[in-house]
Amino acid sequence: MSIRKIKSLKIGSVRYDIVRSEKIVDSDNALGAVTYSAGEICISTKQTSEDVEAATMMHEALHALYWHAGVKNHKEEVIEVISGMLIRFIQDNPKFIEAVQLRK
Repeated sequence: MSIRKIKSLKIGSVRYDIVRSEKIVDSDNALGAVTYSAGEICISTKQTSEDVEAATMMHEALHALYWHAGVKNHKEEVIEVISGMLIRFIQDNPKFIEAVQLRK
């Protein structure tokens, strides 16, 4: 499935709509942003590839995960490192991901 076909992500008890837009609120350089009150993850349409878009979506999802875990003041550097590592972990371990999904 193409990352661009994903329309929403469930994070905690909230379903976040994925909104694709040319401009991200309050930034000329950001590739994504989370609006917690609206339940939206905004992803820039200026992504250079689906891999970059997947990394951006993971990055913004991690911001929301931290938020729902009660960690309101988290470091951007931590999110940046973990998002890339998680994408790679998921790609490198499809059998683990499948096994976890089956336990639902």
